[in-house]
Amino acid sequence: MIEEVIKNEGHIDLLVNNFGATNVTKDLDLIQGDSDTFFQTVNSNLESVYLTCKSAIPQMIKQGYGRIVNVSSIGSIVPDLSRLGYMVSKSAINCLTQNIAFMYARFGIRCNGIMPGMTATPAVVNNMTETFSNVYLSH
Repeated sequence: MIEEVIKNEGHIDLLVNNFGATNVTKDLDLIQGDSDTFFQTVNSNLESVYLTCKSAIPQMIKQGYGRIVNVSSIGSIVPDLSRLGYMVSKSAINCLTQNIAFMYARFGIRCNGIMPGMTATPAVVNNMTETFSNVYLSH
């Protein structure tokens, strides 16, 4: 995808990484959660940011300019009662974001993260239990 943009446009100025997925029936707490689901969730969510940044940053260095926005989750800094894999993956994205910002600022590249709270998308509404929603919204 990144290579195609560079090939067609000759540059890439902005990259927004806004992916996040989990299996809400298996990504539970440490004891009840499925270990394979935990690692699959961490891998897929982190990989989606890592690989696109790895692909875009060399071109941004050549340009001397680039902006990267990585979408994390407020759950990456506020404990949750479930979705451990999702929360750990989003915490890792925060760490990756900070390190990219530090490593590549000297090349004119900015990397920032945003941590939105719960958004009433169909995926959220259909997959969050009433208990979770009540606890989350009480903070």
